[in-house]
Amino acid sequence: DGACVVFHAVDAVGVGRQGPHAALALQSLGQAHAELARAAASGDRAAFAAIYDRYADRLNDFVVRMVRDSDAAADCVHEAFCTAATGLSKLRQPEKLRPWLYAVSRSQALRHIQRRKLE
Repeated sequence: DGACVVFHAVDAVGVGRQGPHAALALQSLGQAHAELARAAASGDRAAFAAIYDRYADRLNDFVVRMVRDSDAAADCVHEAFCTAATGLSKLRQPEKLRPWLYAVSRSQALRHIQRRKLE
């Protein structure tokens, strides 16, 4: 799919909070992700970069477990972010950004596994 360039930015929202306010923190984190998704969908490169920085390593770990090859996993995650770059505007529920990214990454991994079986 050619040249899909992914930009990097610093992750500004903390994760892994615990304590009595954890549910509220998760809710506000979901809202923050929804705002990032909306901004990225409207062309904000910094927002897309923040999404990339927040999820790329986690998605890579997830895909490595599926494909059992770090280079292939990196390619799958790259393709997932290319898909995300063009598909974010179609995401109906921006607060579901995280599960959507995992689903896109899983699809890329399954495509890779299928191609590998055909070789």
